[in-house]
Amino acid sequence: MPMEMHELIKKSDAELNELLHRLNADTRTMRFQLANVQLKNVRQMRKTRNDIARIQTILKQRTQVKKTTV
Repeated sequence: MPMEMHELIKKSDAELNELLHRLNADTRTMRFQLANVQLKNVRQMRKTRNDIARIQTILKQRTQVKKTTV
């Protein structure tokens, strides 16, 4: 379920933070599954980490814009 950048930009900060917390929890679960050799799709971890990075980038850019406009 990798998300495109344009999909994420349309979301509000609250939605992004909620999604970020959910993806972090998913990453934690996948790490446990990987350690117990239960994870079937290892590539999903990479996709999830990339989604987390995209969300953090958008949130960081928005805070920088708010700082410069004030």
